[in-house]
Amino acid sequence: MRVAICDLCLSDAVHETVNLGFLYGVSLLNERAESRSPREIAQGDRSVFYADPGHLHILRGEIERKRLPITDIEYIPLRANLSSSPLGYWRTSRRCRFILDDMVERHLEVLLILSSVAFQRQILKQLLSQSPYLHLKCVCVMHGDLEQLSPMSSTIMPIDPSLKTVQNSSMGRESIPILRRLIRSFNSRLRSFKRGVRQRLEIKVELSENLFRDHSPRVRYLVLADHILTHLQDYFDPNTLNFSSILHPVVLSPISSAPQHQKMVFAVFGYGNPSVFQAVNEQLAQQRPHRPFEIRLISSDHRGIEDYPWVKAPIAGRLLTREEMERLATDVDVFLILYEPHRYLLSCSGSIAEAISYQKPIFYLKSECVESFNLPQAPIGISCDDVETLVTHMRDYIDHYPQRLEALERMRGHLLQARSRVEMSAQLPRLRAILTWSDD
Repeated sequence: MRVAICDLCLSDAVHETVNLGFLYGVSLLNERAESRSPREIAQGDRSVFYADPGHLHILRGEIERKRLPITDIEYIPLRANLSSSPLGYWRTSRRCRFILDDMVERHLEVLLILSSVAFQRQILKQLLSQSPYLHLKCVCVMHGDLEQLSPMSSTIMPIDPSLKTVQNSSMGRESIPILRRLIRSFNSRLRSFKRGVRQRLEIKVELSENLFRDHSPRVRYLVLADHILTHLQDYFDPNTLNFSSILHPVVLSPISSAPQHQKMVFAVFGYGNPSVFQAVNEQLAQQRPHRPFEIRLISSDHRGIEDYPWVKAPIAGRLLTREEMERLATDVDVFLILYEPHRYLLSCSGSIAEAISYQKPIFYLKSECVESFNLPQAPIGISCDDVETLVTHMRDYIDHYPQRLEALERMRGHLLQARSRVEMSAQLPRLRAILTWSDD
């Protein structure tokens, strides 16, 4: 089947995992893709993906690196815009109209929006009510913005302000010439001033208002885990707004063998929640496990790691590429997922999808999002009620590493079962039903 796909927000590597999963899924849905030659595909009858040039570059690089057979999607660069200032509103409206006009010309009827924010969706709904576009349908993938509905959305553990000082001191400020530091300070203040001006000019569109305003049966919303639909019922009936769910899309990495080393290696993969990470390391410093171990930071946030010799950041000071992240995760035993229990009730963390993809058992703070993947009959990790319990389990696996290898291997076997549930080929019937409105 042929669809239009777009991402209205991203210009970098954010969401590249889930977006790549959707692109791969749409490609697999094209029933005739395998029977057509690349030349025939190039002549037409392809799906189209509109996204910022930077995001396109990253995704196409991943498609090539992973050697994915995605040949039936045409890529059209279209700069992302997150500003809802009058100028930003006009730019987004213009770009959305371009997408819809191009869809009409190509005889495409369904638009899958991989990421968007409230004002962008409002513009699209207004455009869909106009006569040239009355036959078009739209599926909006919802991410973290649904968390705005929850009064707990901004409740996180505070991070020790001194950690910022540690991070800055590790970058050798003394070696930077005074003039350069003054220029940097001026540029930083100028950026802050400009950001403040833009925020005052922005046209505010509240999420709840956006969902109900101009509601149409030709617009539906897609969340990335079943538990989200359950929690949305605390705020409205998701059925009345055409909400559906699918498991977080991911292109699975090749099946790997168990790590081979003499010590327990944990990793924080991605953002990781610095405040909880700080609390974990403070308790480890107090309890001092007897055997050597490592916590590897596979992320770009390295605040305070100088205080803890077991914390390693092999690549620091810049964003990591996906290839670098995967290489650093190769010999890791366990991924740490450190989000508080009230987080990700109305969204799905990509951390769990990546743990399943890379076959990494997980130690995590009890979370309904993660619990939905960690089945009692086939556990893929250990759920912990609080930081103290998490650290207790970490120390047990550190001090008894040889004896815990069998338990880790069982979890890895269960992860293979989890992979069979989340892989795109298993989700194609659901994805097809959503994109064709056949599940109504």
